[in-house]
Amino acid sequence: MLIGSVAFADNSLWTQIADDFTLKHETDNAEVQKQIKWFQDHPEYIQKVGQYGQDYMYYIYHEVKRRNLPGELALLPVIESAYDPFAYSWVGAAGIWQIMPQTGTGFGLKQDWWYDGRKAIEPSTRAALDYLTYLDSFFNGKWYLAIASYNAGEGTVQKAVNRNAKAGKATDFWDLSLPAETEAYVPKLLAIAAIVQDPQKYNITLPYIPNKPFFAEVVLDKQIDMKTAAAMAGISLDQLYELNPGYKRWATDPNGPYRLLLPIADVNTFEEKLAQEEGINALVWRYITVSKSDTLQSLSAKYNTSADAIKKVNHLKSDTLHNGQQLLIPSNVKEAAAPKDLTPDPNENPKDRHSMMNYQVKPGDSLWKIAKSYHMSVAQLSALNHLQKNQNIQAGQTLIVYGKDNRPEFYVVRSGDTIDAIAKKHNMSAELLQEKNHLTADSLLHPGQQLVL
Repeated sequence: MLIGSVAFADNSLWTQIADDFTLKHETDNAEVQKQIKWFQDHPEYIQKVGQYGQDYMYYIYHEVKRRNLPGELALLPVIESAYDPFAYSWVGAAGIWQIMPQTGTGFGLKQDWWYDGRKAIEPSTRAALDYLTYLDSFFNGKWYLAIASYNAGEGTVQKAVNRNAKAGKATDFWDLSLPAETEAYVPKLLAIAAIVQDPQKYNITLPYIPNKPFFAEVVLDKQIDMKTAAAMAGISLDQLYELNPGYKRWATDPNGPYRLLLPIADVNTFEEKLAQEEGINALVWRYITVSKSDTLQSLSAKYNTSADAIKKVNHLKSDTLHNGQQLLIPSNVKEAAAPKDLTPDPNENPKDRHSMMNYQVKPGDSLWKIAKSYHMSVAQLSALNHLQKNQNIQAGQTLIVYGKDNRPEFYVVRSGDTIDAIAKKHNMSAELLQEKNHLTADSLLHPGQQLVL
């Protein structure tokens, strides 16, 4: 199979996904053509999909296939988040499936100070596919309406259907009056599906994604420090968080889930170290809300710790506690220092972490002002959002912007490339290049494969 000008092996996951497409992609439709052109004009977006998708896409595709859903749904995270597990929208949606808090709660996703199931790869995928299955049933198998409802909610779409029916008009997706974002949503999915089905036709190079699982789940019996877990697996802390983005702090949730996703190649190492280091999970961190009767002494007795440890961890200047106050409690320890929380701050501005995000236009904003704020040119901002250079924008309008310029560099493998040659060309060690890309010295490279530098 050819992708762009690159010969692709049949073991690419893209090929497998395309074999399970069932929807009509409507490539003659003007809106679908518009979205295809957007992907053609923004190859960096496709490369970002490859950067994250190589870790998660195999699992998601097989979950879609296991449920006998249209293969196109495995591409829904492409348009939701570019498969970025840390993606966070201005309206509060999170994770690769961009699930809203209330939707997550409705589908059983745990969300608390320690953990956000909307970001966790396996739970969020199950919830998203449960929701899509429900929407398919709600609209009697009309998948375009179901997919539109994933973006706008079934109530919004049903009201549009009812308006048309009352006016004697057709009630297919293409005939409905929906929010602009929703009217573009289905064409976006159909566009990326058409590209995956025949990338050569659209002169687009898809990054190589192996048709094999990348991660496996290990089950623990209690809380574990993430930094310790990464060291035991022999991977970087960043790698561990990328596979376990649901954990919001420096440790897993003391109340569960007691699971970690690890690269398959590192599972045995982790389990061997875990068996050797009995008691590694003895220190348990809890996050509590103080009640009227609580004192430092009562809390230290309840959680097998000391008043001094509680004071030190929470930087308390007195022994007085207040009803409703929130405290970290280090259980099973008499002395404790406040942990260095290396996890993403759930309250941070998403632009500080991600390369792409949504921005809601505020009164007084201009393209020039927004572009300057996000270290972009007006031309870049306009192209990214299909705008004319001097086009007016309205308060409340949503634009795609780049965050701070902290996006990782990447290299697309060419025929004849080796790990050593690529590393030398970019002034880095082969070992570092292997670590960043979950490779070993014996790993085979494929033309079109994307490597993080």
